[in-house]
Amino acid sequence: MTTQRTTVPARRPVSRRTLAGPALAVVLAATLVGCSSDGDSGDDATTAPASAAEPTTEQATEDAPAGGDFCTDFEAAGGSGATVGPLQLWLPKEDLGAEIDGKLGAMGDLEPPAEIVEAWDASRTYYEDISGTVDALPAGGVINDPEVYGTSEEMTDTFSQVTDWYFEICR
Repeated sequence: MTTQRTTVPARRPVSRRTLAGPALAVVLAATLVGCSSDGDSGDDATTAPASAAEPTTEQATEDAPAGGDFCTDFEAAGGSGATVGPLQLWLPKEDLGAEIDGKLGAMGDLEPPAEIVEAWDASRTYYEDISGTVDALPAGGVINDPEVYGTSEEMTDTFSQVTDWYFEICR
């Protein structure tokens, strides 16, 4: 009996760049799905019947989020738990500019609660500074300055303070 030998083609090494694209797509998709869910399924069967009694003022006050008007105003301006956080610095000028404008637009002129005022102000200042850097880029240009990426890394804890507070108090 003769054994037949088959040759398996050599595997090409997979680069980090090859893996980074699909991995980034999965992370972004998961983030978008998680952030876009506001708990409203749109299913009318889950809503209370029209004859249900309206809550009393006392009940409404008890049900209001601890962050009060700040949470309501922030969310009304388009803010969420994902608003204050790192930027996608690798994006071209136009896309990164739109991302920054969205963050600054949601933050607006809101006065944050004392617990997060320093982190909030530092985040807003960071976005304003990066906005100036982005404005100086040529059309389609990207940020290549390692110092900008380093500053972004340093802001991680600051962003987390705001985000953690938001999810603890507003949600």
